[in-house]
Amino acid sequence: MTDNVNKRIRLHNNGHVKSTKPYAPFDLIFVEEFPTRELARFREKYYKTGFGKKVWMKKVRDGLKIYLNFQVAWGP
Repeated sequence: MTDNVNKRIRLHNNGHVKSTKPYAPFDLIFVEEFPTRELARFREKYYKTGFGKKVWMKKVRDGLKIYLNFQVAWGP
């Protein structure tokens, strides 16, 4: 969770996050915003459940389709 998505993705891409360092670089394809940290944390915990993972993966796949279609139409 973060209140600055651009900074967070930059930290991941620059290797400053130990758990994601071997997998960088990343493209941002999906973002959710919530009015409170409490609601964001609730959603994060939901996505870690079995059903929540399925919902999250569908959102990621849909976002990736949009991203890839954009890349094909407009270039990187």
